Amino acid sequence: MTDNYVPEIDKVTSDYYIACHYFPGWNVHPNGYSAFADIVDFPERTPLIGFYDEANPEVFDRETKWACEHGINCFIYCRYRNFPEKMKSPITQWVLTPQSWKELLTEVKKTADSLPESALGRKMVILDNWNEWCEGHYIAPHRAGGFKYLQAVREVFTKCDNFPDYRLPQSLGLGPYDKNIKADAERIWYSF
Repeated sequence: MTDNYVPEIDKVTSDYYIACHYFPGWNVHPNGYSAFADIVDFPERTPLIGFYDEANPEVFDRETKWACEHGINCFIYCRYRNFPEKMKSPITQWVLTPQSWKELLTEVKKTADSLPESALGRKMVILDNWNEWCEGHYIAPHRAGGFKYLQAVREVFTKCDNFPDYRLPQSLGLGPYDKNIKADAERIWYSF
């Protein structure tokens, strides 16, 4: 990689395979609509890299770096139709603090470790969710929680034998990935 791209991954060692649910809907559609328009009223949900277009390979490489450096080995993709009328709700589905998240992960690890040696669940854990910004459950770095949810995954499931890179792309002269969602949100929203 060149100096003007996402830095190399410093992968952490783990005895577990950690997968994380990933919603691949954060792109700008041909009509100009972005699902980020649905969360502009919830600034705490703003991803630390901004309202990005995931069709940009640099964005996905950045997210992969953050995931791998915290013990997440792969993403499991879902695809479904968004229903914009339900996304304007202020109700957050998932309200775990980073500490509560870590406690839950510790219980999950205890359960996994108690399974028979030959059980897949002894070594594989599936987390929900990397980036369901609209639904209100996400562990990707964001304004309200920073990297704390990822740090909990790393602390519970890995050997912590790496040095995660907590620099934001902007500090490295990369990006910006922000799309002008707020300016377009009302125009696009009322076109439905």
